Amino acid sequence: MEVVEQNIENNEQYDVESEANDKSSASNPAENESEEPQEETKRTRLLRAALSKVVQKYLSSSRLSLFAKAYKPVFKNNPKELKSIVEQLNHFMEKDLTSEINKMFDEENLPDILREFDKIIAETPDPPKKKWRPSGDPEKDLAAHIVPEYENHASKLEKILSDIVEENKQLTSAVLQRRKCLLDTVKHIQVIKDEMTLVSNTIDLEN
Repeated sequence: MEVVEQNIENNEQYDVESEANDKSSASNPAENESEEPQEETKRTRLLRAALSKVVQKYLSSSRLSLFAKAYKPVFKNNPKELKSIVEQLNHFMEKDLTSEINKMFDEENLPDILREFDKIIAETPDPPKKKWRPSGDPEKDLAAHIVPEYENHASKLEKILSDIVEENKQLTSAVLQRRKCLLDTVKHIQVIKDEMTLVSNTIDLEN
């Protein structure tokens, strides 16, 4: 609990310093006007939204019930204070994580990179698509629609057949290997049988 309270105090001091920096920046409107930020692209906004969801998912694991379970005596004696500490902790964690994400966007220049990426995509020509036009012959027009479906189906069947053939090859190889092992075992047994017969005949002759 002392560590949590210490972290909260450190974050409060961080907030005070951040507010002071914000006021300092606001006191120089000329500098702020000279660097007018460009509007973020859709891809950048989507990335921010995705990272925001990740943060919320992470914060959802910091529930009061978990703290109550870990600090049962504290929750039993001071449930409101523990709830307040958890809320403050989540607040500061969300603020810190959001600040780090914003800093990453600024330091890595992600908005400009994504803007250039969008520009490359926009400048890349789409592959030409052959548009279907009716020929005037109903049979040919019907075939133009049915044949690609048949070809697609035939391609899938060929893939299934190829997989079955490959599986049969593997099974055949396994069966042959097993048969070889059985034949070797039969030969080994026959050798032992012959040796025992020889020994038995030798004993009979001696008697």
